[in-house]
Amino acid sequence: MASNPGNVIVAPDLHLGDTYTPAELMYSMQGYTQKGRTLKSGQGTLPVGTILIHGTSGDAGLVLKAPDAAGLTQANFAGILRLAVDTSSPNTPPAKLANIVLGGYVKASVVRGNGTTPNATAVTDKLVTLAGVREDTNLGFIHF
Repeated sequence: MASNPGNVIVAPDLHLGDTYTPAELMYSMQGYTQKGRTLKSGQGTLPVGTILIHGTSGDAGLVLKAPDAAGLTQANFAGILRLAVDTSSPNTPPAKLANIVLGGYVKASVVRGNGTTPNATAVTDKLVTLAGVREDTNLGFIHF
């Protein structure tokens, strides 16, 4: 992965040689909550805005991408991935760390149901049906 640009504020999706600034997930920085969590390895590259769930049984303590709409509930919703992470290597290292947005205003156009096309999956639609989650289609944000 390319290096970060350092102490410079650049526009989202701006490419400067081998430096790449990912799409911004946050619609507003007002009142958001973020936490570092451990992602299960072997899930491939998880792009910005991937909806995540808590792992169960053998994956307890880890966070996984939401597999489908039926697999996403109020109880297992873990948050939304803040920056892209490559979890491809299954055992080297065994897991990856990532920042997860636990609450706040995020851009609906960046949220990805199960790591695929932005805002175009049944998982994203299921997210906005959960209690406490609100989508404003006029302004383009999801608040949870």
